[in-house]
Amino acid sequence: MAGAATADDKGTASEKIVALLAVVVFAVIGWGFLALFRGFTIPCTKKKVKALCTTVQIPPLVGMIIMGCIARNFLGEFMEFYPNNWAHHIRTVCLSVILLRGGLELDFRGKGITVVLLTLCPQICEAIGVAAVSRLIFGLPWALCFANGFTLAAVSPAVLVPSMMHLHTEKYGVKKGIPTTLIAASSFDDIIAITIFGVCKTIAFREAPGAVAEEDDSIGKEVGINIGQIFAGLAVGLSVGWCMRIFNKCHKPGEKNKCLMWVKFIVCLFMAFLVPIVCEITKFYEAKFVCIIFFGYMCFMGWGEDKPEHYLAVFWGFC
Repeated sequence: MAGAATADDKGTASEKIVALLAVVVFAVIGWGFLALFRGFTIPCTKKKVKALCTTVQIPPLVGMIIMGCIARNFLGEFMEFYPNNWAHHIRTVCLSVILLRGGLELDFRGKGITVVLLTLCPQICEAIGVAAVSRLIFGLPWALCFANGFTLAAVSPAVLVPSMMHLHTEKYGVKKGIPTTLIAASSFDDIIAITIFGVCKTIAFREAPGAVAEEDDSIGKEVGINIGQIFAGLAVGLSVGWCMRIFNKCHKPGEKNKCLMWVKFIVCLFMAFLVPIVCEITKFYEAKFVCIIFFGYMCFMGWGEDKPEHYLAVFWGFC
């Protein structure tokens, strides 16, 4: 509707920033409250806060979600200025950072078939089950049923990757490669879920009464474009990641160089910010996460354990 104003049209820039910061503050309060029960290390320091309760531990992310919902829905007119468009870009960058961390841990050696099965079997079974239930209860078109199915079947990297990184640090399941296998499977799980969701959404819009899709916009064309974007992201991620081997010439093998590690961190962070922005501008929406995952993978292949994982983990703590 031409005359309708969206949430991003309302308020000044300062009002939008204040509304966004209010949600962030509430989320931090929720994180801090639950983090006290399980203990945590203060970012940028080695100081540890002892756990108040060791018998029952709830991930601090749950507190952030609950407090974020409260702030978003119960602050009244104050939240009318909440900048949804800004929040969308911030979430995209945060997801890019966490997928980059996952890419830096990918290790397929001896785990190829396991990663494939963990990626496809649980996701497809869950998506089919949700689609059938959606059809039975809500009577939705099959395209929307499967779009809903792959929405719910997608693994949350914000939950899984930090948890697996913690297990990896504590040496749980490292000999069998369980943490890295799950990180690899979850990364591809998200790529497949996002791609199939996009295709199902396109089909749903085309089949809807008064469809908004263009006449020459076929389903086959949409699938082809998505696949092309995925391969483009794959090619760019592998190419740029391979170029990161140049850092190996800046120090001797086994030598610890803190300054160089900071440079690697800045380059990785720059890519995590740049890739989503470029993909949004060029409309290669399906390429961004594939690109950033395989960029991280190639960095890991070139750098080995001499990677800025700790720096990215600290940065992620502020996301």
